[in-house]
Amino acid sequence: MFAFAPITYAAKPNIKAIEQEVLERINAYRMEQGLQPLVLNSTVSEIARKHSANMASGKVAFGHDGFLKRDEKIRAKLVGILKTGENVAWGKNVTVQRIVEDWIASPHHHENIVEPNYRETGIGVAVARNGRIYYTQLFVF
Repeated sequence: MFAFAPITYAAKPNIKAIEQEVLERINAYRMEQGLQPLVLNSTVSEIARKHSANMASGKVAFGHDGFLKRDEKIRAKLVGILKTGENVAWGKNVTVQRIVEDWIASPHHHENIVEPNYRETGIGVAVARNGRIYYTQLFVF
């Protein structure tokens, strides 16, 4: 499905490279579906990174708890936002390809990925002490 090699993880994952691969794989899938690619928004990525960091540290449980607060932060920082969505995942020794494939296979996550109105995204990744990697992707239009 994708024409690029997956990232292999060393002792310390390259967070920026992981975030970039998530963006590339999501956009490749969207384009396969005839949709516009998403543009990475640094403000939204900061909010996504914070949620991933909070999950990785145990400050919040894994999942979508607090999504309404993240939605409020996005709307406070970006004018005219009509809709937001969120995908989260975690994995240890799991490729980004697998994370994205799992999102595509999940009806709710897939709905966010193929929403034609979404134009921007934020992606945040954090690593827990046990090596588990937490992923948050926020979608906005």
